[in-house]
Amino acid sequence: MVMDTAISNGTDSMVIEATTMGRGSHVSTVAEAGRDDFDAVRWERDIAPSHFRLRIESFYKLTKMLSEGGIQCFTSKVFEASGYQWEFSMYPNGVGLNKGHISVFLCIQNTSALPLGDKVNKFHYLKQECGISKFVPRCEFDDAANGYLVDDTCVFGVEVFVIHSKFVEQRLSPLVKVGETYTWKVSGFSNMNKVCYSDEFTAASFKWKVTLYPLGVGSKRPDGLNLGLYLTLVDPGATPNALLVYFMLFIRNQKYGKHQVGQFCCCYSSESLSWGWESFMPLADLRDLSNGFIVNDCIIVEAHIKNVSIIQ
Repeated sequence: MVMDTAISNGTDSMVIEATTMGRGSHVSTVAEAGRDDFDAVRWERDIAPSHFRLRIESFYKLTKMLSEGGIQCFTSKVFEASGYQWEFSMYPNGVGLNKGHISVFLCIQNTSALPLGDKVNKFHYLKQECGISKFVPRCEFDDAANGYLVDDTCVFGVEVFVIHSKFVEQRLSPLVKVGETYTWKVSGFSNMNKVCYSDEFTAASFKWKVTLYPLGVGSKRPDGLNLGLYLTLVDPGATPNALLVYFMLFIRNQKYGKHQVGQFCCCYSSESLSWGWESFMPLADLRDLSNGFIVNDCIIVEAHIKNVSIIQ
């Protein structure tokens, strides 16, 4: 599939063209950019995407992981086209009221270089994102006979029609089911007053640690009201461009089995090595011994890494 984007120089709307590549054919869809519904017109073309391609080699698993992690879309890395920075977002289950469709959007990053209004183009500092809410129906996309999805692999593409552009490609490797759990017994919890780290552990060939803020997280000082808990990637130099990770963190209930649980689907990179929650749970609930989270001044933290995909 290709999403072609042109910036017009008059009062015309910015145009997005979506091209399917099933069974060797190339059927284009063109419509006014934006999240509103529209009337689409289709025709054939023979040109493959030339500026950005997103290859997903495990589409159904990705869709399930995003859904279970509370995430609506996958957003690509930033790529450059004609001096502008862009991101491509794909919603496998549609956006807003457009369930049953795949939705695709293009977002511009450096809006300071854009004009102030619509008379030059549709991308401006107040409108950074344009796209197609009903790109293709899921029933049509999922039907193998149409050629969109082959062996759970599909390709989305973007073309930005500005004067010059550079081609960038991104690839999501097949999702690896990890299913590894690390358990950390934290003793002397009542005396802890600053951030602490678990031992390193290995999952999916990468090294991790759990970061715990016993008095909460704050840029200047912790709030003293909430426990902060994060999963941190260790040794970013040994890491590829990025990792898409689905994980769960637990504070185990040692008496009643009603654990405090958080789950997250996120991208780790050299710029984002730690993901989690500033307020994983209220400290008042944690310290209440009748709740069963603290026994003999010890809490038990668990990190369960479910799935990992390498983004290249």
